[in-house]
Parts: sequence; structure tokens; C-alpha cells
Amino acid sequence: MWQRRSRWQALQALYRSTASKLECHRARTVNTHLKGDDRGISTMKSTDTHAIHRDEQGLLTIRLTCGKRHNALSKPILQELQDILEQCASSHAPEESSDPVQNGDVRAILLEATGPTFSSGHDFRDFQGASQHEQREVLQICGNVNKLLTRVPQVSVAAVTGNCLAGGAQLAASCDLLLAERESARFCFPGVRLGGFCHTPAVPLVQRVGARKALEMTVLAREIDADEAFRIGLANLVVPRAEWRVTVDEMMAQLVAGFNKSVADGKRTLYAQAAARSLDEKYEIATEAMVDMFSSASFQAGMKKFLSKKKEKGRK
Repeated sequence: MWQRRSRWQALQALYRSTASKLECHRARTVNTHLKGDDRGISTMKSTDTHAIHRDEQGLLTIRLTCGKRHNALSKPILQELQDILEQCASSHAPEESSDPVQNGDVRAILLEATGPTFSSGHDFRDFQGASQHEQREVLQICGNVNKLLTRVPQVSVAAVTGNCLAGGAQLAASCDLLLAERESARFCFPGVRLGGFCHTPAVPLVQRVGARKALEMTVLAREIDADEAFRIGLANLVVPRAEWRVTVDEMMAQLVAGFNKSVADGKRTLYAQAAARSLDEKYEIATEAMVDMFSSASFQAGMKKFLSKKKEKGRK
């Protein structure tokens, strides 16, 4: 028993050391833009570990705020994320982007964090001394959160500043889009350093970068910067700090303004055809979605308007 406890304490110390070394190495490059609520967002809930906001335009912001604990993803945090994402998943997209935002509507999701670490992943306190049933329960909730980030009709965006490790990198990679701040964002899957392996964090990593690159990153536990994350397909966009807040805000404003049923259907269809095995299946899925789109009243009206304008222009 003593040996088991000593090994666990050693693993915890090594994990904390991994995060701390990365933080110290880049202490001068830490993002400091997110102190307070600088965008007039109405607060839904705020605790000492995270804040959840929804503004009047329908932007849902999930912000991890416990930098002193490396924004570890404890069971209560994961449970709350699961609950709110389930609400997003059950919501209906507006027919038109111009439709008024109803109370409680969510049209885009932003995941961000304060402090030098975006997230170090799971909170080990949820696993140390816990039964397999309890451990599995935490992992299932975490899996649900990551699946929901892909399955919700809204586009989910991870805005990564600082160290993004293990389950934290899993969370970011599960979002539809991933933005990385050039000066501070670092990604690592350090499970093997602790005598283990990043099994569940590797799931979205494989989807992002492919099995061979994911295997390299997990067995070597090598840290990569924002530019390499972009090069291998883990990040969609790398943004310099001087342009960070403006770029994130503009992207989210565009996603909010453009969200409608067509976008929600498009996201769902794209992932469905990407998962299909054969080219025939891919086209079958995409064709049915196109037929539904062309047959809709809103798109029929839009085509009619476009063709009438083109006809009017031709007469001139």
C-alpha cells in the first residue's frame, strides 16, 4: 500500500512539474487579455474555477478560470459542461440568420481560459483512491463533453492560450475550430511521462492529425508550439498576441451572425460524410442534404430572389 501511495505521489509530482516547467519557461508570454469581463457579456454562472456566459447575440462563452490549479478538469466542471452542452444540442437553429435571437438561444460556442495553462487535463483527485466505477463515471462524463462539442448544431471554437495538456488538449481538439496564440500556446500529451498513456485524449487527436502522428505525439510526449500545431492540422489558425482578441471576437461575431439551419445541417452532414467509408456513401449523404436544402422554403425564396436580380441585371 505504501509503495502504491508513493508511486502515485511521484506521478502527481511529475505531472505538476511538467506543467510548471512549461509555465516558467514562458512566463513572459502568458495571455493576460481575459482579466474580468471586458465584452459586456451577461453572466449565467461564475465560480472560482470557471465562468459560463451568454450574450444578447447568442454567443456562449465557457471560460476556465482556475489558473492556480492549471485549470484542471474536475468532475463538477465536466458535469456542468455536459449539462449546458446537452441544452445546446437539443436547441433548434433558426431558419434564417436574421431571425431574432430568442431568450436562451445559443448561436456559437467559445471555449477559452485564463492563466498560463489553458488546461492540464483531468483532476487527479477524481481518480486517486477511487473505485473503477467512479473512475469510469468521470471518464464517461468527459467523453460526453468532448462528443457534444462536435455534435451540437452550433460551431464550437477553442481559443487556446498557454499550455494545453492531456485532457485539456483533448477538450480543445474536440472543438470544431481551434485557434492558437503564437507566443504562448503549447500542446503536449504527457501520459507516458507518468508511466501511463493518454488513451482518451488521443481520440480527437487521431481525428485531427491521423493515427501515425498521434502515436508519435503520445509515445514521445513531445511538446509542440502553435506553428507546428497548425502545420500538422491540430490548429486551424495561429494568431499573434497583438491580434488575438480582435481575431477571436471577429470570428465569433461572424459565426453568431451566420448561424442558421443550413449551417447546423452543413456541420452535421460534413462530419457524417467524413465518417462514411466509401465514396458512394459520402455522396449519398451529401446529396440528400443538398436536396433538403434546395427544397426548403427559405432557400427556394433565396434562389428566386437571386435569379430575378440576375434577370433584371441582364436587361440593363
